[in-house]
Amino acid sequence: MHAHSHESLVHVVSGRLRTVIGEQVVELGPGDSCRHSQGVLHSVEALEDTVFLEAKAPVPDLQTVFGA
Repeated sequence: MHAHSHESLVHVVSGRLRTVIGEQVVELGPGDSCRHSQGVLHSVEALEDTVFLEAKAPVPDLQTVFGA
């Protein structure tokens, strides 16, 4: 579980994800989306090979996100 200083939107293209948002557990499949609000603890777990898109706003410092 972790939280960010930005909003995050996850959209599943293929496969399946399980996300925990606060205390809510949600399974997502192709075409499903979820929002991780700023400051809310969340996690994402791939249940199988999965392709997903994630949009973050405002754009976070990429060094912080990728640990570069």
